[in-house]
Amino acid sequence: MKKTVVLALAISIMLVNTVIAASAGGAARGGVKSSQGADALLAMLPDTDGVIAINVAQLNRQIQSILASKPETAAELQKQFDQIVAETGLDIRSIDHLVMSLSLGSGRQMPDPLILVSGSFNQDRVLASISRKSGRKWRTSRHNGQRIYSEVSVKKTAKPSRGSSVTFFDNQTLAVGSLASVRQSIDARAGAKPSALQNSSLMAVFHQAAAAGTIHFAFNMPEQLRQRLGDANGNGSFLKPLAAITQIIGNVDLNDSGLLANVSLITGSDQEAADLVNLITGGLSLVRMALGGKPEADNLLNVLNGITHSQAGNAANLTVNVPADLIRSLIDQIKTKAPKV
Repeated sequence: MKKTVVLALAISIMLVNTVIAASAGGAARGGVKSSQGADALLAMLPDTDGVIAINVAQLNRQIQSILASKPETAAELQKQFDQIVAETGLDIRSIDHLVMSLSLGSGRQMPDPLILVSGSFNQDRVLASISRKSGRKWRTSRHNGQRIYSEVSVKKTAKPSRGSSVTFFDNQTLAVGSLASVRQSIDARAGAKPSALQNSSLMAVFHQAAAAGTIHFAFNMPEQLRQRLGDANGNGSFLKPLAAITQIIGNVDLNDSGLLANVSLITGSDQEAADLVNLITGGLSLVRMALGGKPEADNLLNVLNGITHSQAGNAANLTVNVPADLIRSLIDQIKTKAPKV
C-alpha cells in the first residue's frame, strides 16, 4: 500500500517537474496524438470513490508558455528530466493523459490507488530501466489473458517490501498499481467488473469539473469517513463541519496569466455549507498568522492571499489564483533549496 501511494505521488511530482523541464528540450508536439482520452481510461479504472485526471500534453504546453521568459530555469530542470528518463525509460513528452483512482476508503484502510496512462511507450525499455534502478526484477503472471509484470526484490532484506505491478494493454496504454488493483483494471476493461465510468453519481460531478481545466477531479465522500469526522471530539472537534461534505469537485488550469483552481465542497444543506465556509475562513487566518513575519514564507503568503471562498447554496466554493510571476518565483525558491544533482 505505502509503496503504491509513494509511486502515485512520485508520478505526480515527476509530471510537474519534468514537464517544466521539457520546455528546455525543444518545441512541444504539434498536437495531441490520438491515444486513449480520459473517458476511455475511466472505462478501465475500477469503480472508486475518487478520480483525478490530467491532460498531460496540454499541461506540457501550458507550462512551456509560463516559463518562456525563464529559459535558464528550464535548462537547469532539463537535467532532472533527462535523469528520470534514464531511470524509468518513460519520456514524459510521450504521455497524453493520466487518470488515477484515489479512494478515500470505505473502511479504516484506504484502498490502493491505480494509475492509468495513455501515450506512446516502449515497454521493454520501461521495465528494464525501472528494474535496473530499483534493484528489482519482474515476475510475470496472467489475469484474464492479460500479462502483468510484478516487481520482485533481488536484494536480501530482513523484511521484504511490497512491489508494484504494471500491465501494458497495448503500446499506448498502461496501468500501474498494486497487483490487486491492476487485476481489477483488467476486469473493468473487459466488462467483468464495474468501472469508474459506470459510477453515475461520481461521473456526473466529474464531467462537470472536466468542463474546464487541464487537471480535474471528483470525489464521493464515503459515509464511514463522514461518520468518523462527525464523531470527532476533543482537539479534533473543530473538524466536525467536514462531516457535512458529500462530494468534492474541482479543476486546475494554467495559462499565460498563471494558475487558476476551483474547488467546490458539496454539502446537504445551505447551513452546512455556511458552517464549512466559517471553518475555512478560520483555517486560512490561522495559517496566515503562523507564516507572518517569516521572509522565507512570503511566496506562500502571496499564494494564500490569492485564495477566495464563498457560499453558493449547499456548496462551499474556493478559488485559488496564482499569477505567473509568483509561479516563477516559487520555482526559483524551490530550485535554490533543492540539492544539487
